[in-house]
Amino acid sequence: MKKVLDSKIVLQILSAGVAVVLWFIIAYTVNPVISVTLKNIPVEYVNVKSLEDKELTPIYSNKIPVVSVVLEGTRNDLFNVMKKIHARIDLSSIEEEGVYDVPITVDIPINSVKLTKKKTDNLTITIEPLVKKDVPVVVKQTGTNKEYLIKSVSEEDTIAVSGAKSFVENIDYAQVTVDVSQIKENEISGYSYSFIDKNNYEIESTRNIKAQTSGGIVVSNTVYLAKTLPVEIEYPDFLTKDYIIDLKSITPQSVNIGILEDKYDEVTKLTALFPSHTAPADGVELSLPLVIPDCAYSKDVSSVTVKADIKRKETRILTIPIAFKNTPSNMTVVSSVRQIDIMVTGDGEKLNPSFITAAADLSNLDKGTHEVVLDITTPGNVSLHEQYKIMVTLQ
Repeated sequence: MKKVLDSKIVLQILSAGVAVVLWFIIAYTVNPVISVTLKNIPVEYVNVKSLEDKELTPIYSNKIPVVSVVLEGTRNDLFNVMKKIHARIDLSSIEEEGVYDVPITVDIPINSVKLTKKKTDNLTITIEPLVKKDVPVVVKQTGTNKEYLIKSVSEEDTIAVSGAKSFVENIDYAQVTVDVSQIKENEISGYSYSFIDKNNYEIESTRNIKAQTSGGIVVSNTVYLAKTLPVEIEYPDFLTKDYIIDLKSITPQSVNIGILEDKYDEVTKLTALFPSHTAPADGVELSLPLVIPDCAYSKDVSSVTVKADIKRKETRILTIPIAFKNTPSNMTVVSSVRQIDIMVTGDGEKLNPSFITAAADLSNLDKGTHEVVLDITTPGNVSLHEQYKIMVTLQ
């Protein structure tokens, strides 16, 4: 009996020893303690809001900063924790703009996994003033529409942006690009936009810029029928009263514009307004704004260039000889003035008796004394102040 009991005790001791050995074999072979390297863990900026409350902001690089670490733990623990490890830098202690080396903190959610090595301890960041700005919106059309002219107008004149000072101040405008090639009827649509810098290049990275309008800009597209119209110059009345304007050229002489379909036949010309403050001179070159009717749209041309000689009008009294014509047969002029003083206004170079004639037409007159209206001819840009008459006696 004693031998049986002793053998059982031995077997129990042996079983316990084998179990311990098997446990160690399983623990260190099936779920061993190992070291792994995790690369490219994104570094998160925390407490950015507290920094913005101080009117400051970090400069974000084009690439998200990353850190690599070496971790130690059991295989199972490491497997379970790998996707839950985060890296961060805390911005709450920064009080003013400048360049800072901020420590990187790696958060490991379980204590059984240890951080044994961190390849980057600090992240160098630049802090700038946080500024705001209203950026004008510009609509750029692309494509060709052979049938229509399309007027594209943004419903927003500006959009508000904020961000790092050096980035925001470099923005010149926000550009909305509209392809007009397939537009055939009026429409209102939303479009994406991009920021253009002061050198007229698109700003590719916008991580340091926040826009009030993040979902796009609404643009209204109105369809017009194309029509080519001549350009006429319109002068203020008081200007033509006191000045002689000798128009030499208009460029362009005609303009291609769009007109709403129901007004297409009503619009037959465009006018350009001559400025009232122009000083007299030869060879004056001016840019004159076109008057575009409400029912029309000019995409590319808003003005014309004119060249003109401008002279102040002169007024003189000239003595002009009178010629008698169509005197009835068998009659002679026995009583009449042979010359007359007239008042004329115009180009001083042409205010000369050699350029002006006065004639009395005596056709169909009988004997006696008659009042005859003189036919006075003047060169261009010369005008009479009144109508002139003389008394003529025929015998």
